[in-house]
Amino acid sequence: MKKRSILVTAISLVLVAALSIGGTMAYFTRTSDTKENKFTVGNINIELTEPGFVPADALKLVPGDSIAKDPQVKNTGANPCYLRIAVTGLDFVAASTNAAATLKAPTGFTLEGLDLTNYEIVNDNGKIYAYYKSILNPDVTTPKLFTAVSLNRDVEENDEGLVKQFNITVYAEAIQCEGNLAPAAGEDILVAAKRAFANFPSAG
Repeated sequence: MKKRSILVTAISLVLVAALSIGGTMAYFTRTSDTKENKFTVGNINIELTEPGFVPADALKLVPGDSIAKDPQVKNTGANPCYLRIAVTGLDFVAASTNAAATLKAPTGFTLEGLDLTNYEIVNDNGKIYAYYKSILNPDVTTPKLFTAVSLNRDVEENDEGLVKQFNITVYAEAIQCEGNLAPAAGEDILVAAKRAFANFPSAG
């Protein structure tokens, strides 16, 4: 009788185990939303304009005339940048104890509205640049580098040294200010800009 009882118990345990294995198993599940990320290479583009300059007006100057010459640059690209404007036809005047470096028109003429607040004039081995002191963000236009050129009122046609004709040429250069050319911690923007341009040849 005892042996029969043990056998029945063993069979019962086997049946319980079989029921446990064959039963339905439920789990909490969830699938996340899909995230698709687009990566696009940026670009640096600039546009140099002189909104007030009328070429014909510069060909018939008389004493006292002031002709608009007002270069400014707009960032038309996708990324912010450092900027400098190259200038030829004007004389470089080095900085002194009391004054920053500046630009001067030839004898008999005056350069008007030179902006030394937003630009620094630099003589780089004979090439004259006006470095913009801020980062130029997309869709932003710089202040005008200067505003006009005038023929002095007291000029006489036969004055000694009078320059009868000269050309002012300007062009702008931009370079990225992000990534490996971003300003170092605590570095001045102007210092960072000069460092960035020093590593790349001028387009002019």
